[in-house]
Amino acid sequence: VAVMLVACGNKLIGTWEYEQSGVKVQMVFEKDGKGQMKMGALSVDFEWETDGDELTVKMEGSMLGQSYSEKQTSKYEIDGDTLTMKDTKNNTESKLTRVKD
Repeated sequence: VAVMLVACGNKLIGTWEYEQSGVKVQMVFEKDGKGQMKMGALSVDFEWETDGDELTVKMEGSMLGQSYSEKQTSKYEIDGDTLTMKDTKNNTESKLTRVKD
């Protein structure tokens, strides 16, 4: 069902950005449930899906010889060109702005 939500024109599709510790971070959500997080010269591929107001992002791979696997589920809300993601587990909130083409 989540994959259908991705394919049916989810409002998340596109590029969003925010700044973290002075570094611009971009998250690109593609129609096929894949995406990329870009931080400076680093780029990490991820898979994503939605279920209601929850967004799950799964990242796996290796960087600098270290393998990693991370799965994060957040509550999300889109208001115009602002994406708010709330990580209730860690009590954090991120606000991203849609990048216009």
